[in-house]
Amino acid sequence: MSARENRQTPARTWHDALVAEVAERARERDAVGRMLAEQRPWDAAIKRLAEAEHRAHRRRRYLLIASVLAIVAIVGGFGIRAVLRDPAGDFVDQYTGFADKMCECRDSTCTGKVANETSVWAVKRAEAHDGPLKLDVAQRQHLNDVRDRMVRCMASVKH
Repeated sequence: MSARENRQTPARTWHDALVAEVAERARERDAVGRMLAEQRPWDAAIKRLAEAEHRAHRRRRYLLIASVLAIVAIVGGFGIRAVLRDPAGDFVDQYTGFADKMCECRDSTCTGKVANETSVWAVKRAEAHDGPLKLDVAQRQHLNDVRDRMVRCMASVKH
């Protein structure tokens, strides 16, 4: 072996070792990158599940609060209504509801259905009560206005 070859051999060995180490680190980096890429969908799925559980918990909490409020309103409402019951006011409110339904109608089938519901309601109401309701002047005027609005809405529907 010549003197020149002896000088290059240690440098060549050192260079080859460095190249091998760089290649090994590149393989490790690529392996870590693949593992991270494989883990990302799992992380996203776990995050979606946690968010869904949080939304479900919040929905259950709101449902519980709404249920409690509804029960309080029903129980409290029955007590107040029994004391402060206004049959004439109830009648006007229910008739106004039928007028609102009539005004929402866009075809003759709907108006016929609402008119039929109103008739059935009026007959049942008449059978359940003794004598006419005692309406004050404001209630009579409001009832006439509601009736006129109901007739206009029924007439405006195209047949």
